[in-house]
Amino acid sequence: MTPRIVFTINSGLNDRNEQEPSVGPAGVVDGDSAEAYRDNLVALIGRIETLYADRVGDVSELFFLVIPSHPVDEAGSALEAELAGYREAARDFAVSRDRVLVADISQLTSSVEMDQSGWYASDGREHLTFAGYRELGSRVVSEVLFHGCRADQNADGLLDGSDFSAWLDAFLDGGGLAGRADMNGDGTLDSSDFNAWLTGFLAGCDE
Repeated sequence: MTPRIVFTINSGLNDRNEQEPSVGPAGVVDGDSAEAYRDNLVALIGRIETLYADRVGDVSELFFLVIPSHPVDEAGSALEAELAGYREAARDFAVSRDRVLVADISQLTSSVEMDQSGWYASDGREHLTFAGYRELGSRVVSEVLFHGCRADQNADGLLDGSDFSAWLDAFLDGGGLAGRADMNGDGTLDSSDFNAWLTGFLAGCDE
C-alpha cells in the first residue's frame, strides 16, 4: 500500500500582523498581503517537500490541507476583507498544485452562526471555545472526506437519490452546510451548483 502523509497548514489570523517580507521566491515586501500569504505557502510546502525528498523519498506521498482562518466578522467587513484575500490566495495556490486541498471554513459556517452557537472564545473572536473547535474540526473532516466525489453528498460511497436530498438540504441551509452545496466553488449558491452536482452525479465516482 502506498503511504499517504497529510500536512495541515492553519494560518490567516497572525498573517494579518506580519511586517516582514514573504519568504517564498516572490519575496513580497507587503508581508501581510494576500500575495505574501500565497508566497509563504509556496515556501512552506516547498521546504517540506525538499526535506522529505532528501531524507525519505517520493514526495508524491505527501498531501497538504490548507485551512485559512475561520470568519471573525460579517462577510465584507474590514476584518473579513483581508482574510477573504488569504482564502482566495490559498484556493489559487491549490488550483496550481497537485496534492493540495483547501478547506475554507468561511464556506462551512458564518460569523452569525458562530456568535449564536457560542463558538468564539470570551477573550476575542480570534480564538474558539472547545465546542467551536470540535464542531468546525468535524466540518472540515467531513468536507475533506467527501471532496474526492462531491456528488456523494452524504459520503456513504454510493450515488443515489439520498445524495440529491443531502445536496438540497445544504443548498437551503444557508449556514454551516452551504459550502458543501457550492459545487462550482464560486462562493455563491445558484442553479449552476445544481448543474455541477448533476454533472458529477451522472459522471459517477471512481473511488
